[in-house]
Amino acid sequence: MRRKPRCTRRVPAGRESWRTRGRSCLSDALAEFERNLIRERTQAGLAAARSRGKKGGRPTALNNDKRDLAVRLYHENTMLGISKPTLYAYVQTAEASEKAA
Repeated sequence: MRRKPRCTRRVPAGRESWRTRGRSCLSDALAEFERNLIRERTQAGLAAARSRGKKGGRPTALNNDKRDLAVRLYHENTMLGISKPTLYAYVQTAEASEKAA
C-alpha cells in the first residue's frame, strides 16, 4: 500500500520551506497527478479499442487449422514445433469447446 507523502515544515536559516525527504511536496503532487492522467488516458484508450473489437496481447502462435492439428498430434503423443505451455493451452481450449458442444 502506498503512503501519502508527509510534508514537514523546516526553518533553515530563518527561511520557511516545505520538504519531503529532500523533494518539494508540490513536485510530488504534480508527478502523482501526471501519473493519474496517464493511467486514465491509457485505460480510456484500451476501452475504446475493445469497443472497436480490438484485442490486446500477444498474437496466437498458430491459426485454427494448425491448432486443431497440434491438439490431434498431442493426443497421438507427437510434438509439433511449439512450446509445451502453448500446446497445453490449445489442448485445454479444445477440450473446453468439446465439452460445451
